[in-house]
Amino acid sequence: MRRTSSSTERAQTALYILILINVLIFAYRDTLRPHLNLRRTYRIADGNIRSMILSIFYHIEPTHLFMNMIALHRYGSELFVNSSSRRWQSVFIVLVSYLACGIGAFGGIELLSRYHEYEWEKKINDARYARKCNHWLCDSLNDVWGEDISSYFTNALADFTTSFQFADLKLSMWHFQLIYRIGASGVVYGWMGMRLVTSWMSPHHSRLDGLDYFFI
Repeated sequence: MRRTSSSTERAQTALYILILINVLIFAYRDTLRPHLNLRRTYRIADGNIRSMILSIFYHIEPTHLFMNMIALHRYGSELFVNSSSRRWQSVFIVLVSYLACGIGAFGGIELLSRYHEYEWEKKINDARYARKCNHWLCDSLNDVWGEDISSYFTNALADFTTSFQFADLKLSMWHFQLIYRIGASGVVYGWMGMRLVTSWMSPHHSRLDGLDYFFI
């Protein structure tokens, strides 16, 4: 019984330390701001692990920080502190899950951004190819100018019509390009998913209650 209480306290301490780190980094956000590009996804291959780790704790707005910390405390308490399993109450599990969910979320955003960019480029190239002028008059005009001048006009028309026809795809691409790659929101969503799964499948966790549904 004493061991369970001790492991619970350690898990709770680890959770509070994570929240404190977020708050302290927010307090010194102006000092740390030069070390981050808010719309860049940092990777281990970049050789800048410090910025990669910093990006999953950094917030620029007090409301963003407050809502994330409330959610972290809620899901962290249910997943780790209140679990009946000492393994789930491990400080190592708490810290690793935070880092894994944070970095994984930003990696997911980067993949989605690249996917939408790829799809958009494919639509544009297909439209340009379909509208390419093969008329003899275009060939003559190109010969006179010494370059494929007709493609300037057909490409512009293809880009214009494609932007209207696939406006949803273009907006999605812009969204994932402009979204900030900072904050603990990725951890919140990761822990939210873990809470859903463990509430259904884990014997060491409680079932969802009204407060869980409110946050979800």
